[in-house]
Amino acid sequence: MSSLAYFKTGIGPFDDKYNGLKLGLLYLISGEEKSGKTSLALQVACIASRSNFKSYLLDCGGHVHYLRLSKIARNWNADLSQIRIAHPQNFNEQERAITWVADNAPAGSLVIVDDFTYLHRIQMSGNVSADKALFHSLAFQIAYLKEACKTRDLTSILITEVHDIPVEGVTKPVASVIATYFSDVHLSMISESYNVKILKVISGIPPGEFRIIIHDGGIREA
Repeated sequence: MSSLAYFKTGIGPFDDKYNGLKLGLLYLISGEEKSGKTSLALQVACIASRSNFKSYLLDCGGHVHYLRLSKIARNWNADLSQIRIAHPQNFNEQERAITWVADNAPAGSLVIVDDFTYLHRIQMSGNVSADKALFHSLAFQIAYLKEACKTRDLTSILITEVHDIPVEGVTKPVASVIATYFSDVHLSMISESYNVKILKVISGIPPGEFRIIIHDGGIREA
């Protein structure tokens, strides 16, 4: 296996400016539902598979559609045997899956956690005191994965929705604060129309905005 410093996104202007997603960093991609977040992550995994780099996809919200993955894979001539998919059914399973991948994924792997806060969100009561253990676990998961990125040469993508509801007495969703705090780079996907989106750099790398188009084979620059 050849060495890899960056995972290409397949979005020309983004890759030209940043070289892609850098090895050793944890990326947070946030945005509304159907804004293209998961499609972007799947495209990165498909492109990486062509160079025999493994991807581990944790589908925490059950929103990864295999037909969508197969179309993106066909467009990029991907090797789907390099993409492993797991489906945690509850928040404890999510923690076990994340720690296992962090400990066992080969160096140079891509780790994708789709809908990172979903299982946490459905288990919450909405009270800060009662949910303290859940917040601690969420912080532990992302911190553990971030440390593995740095010490084991992994790259991680955490995907979150923007509809998290603040808990009682807090003006901003705690889960979003945790994810933002631990991420190295924060990207946002904004819908301009049904298939036209804006990929925006929020923090961690020099600012940039990229107009992109969602199509059957993945994502491309507009």
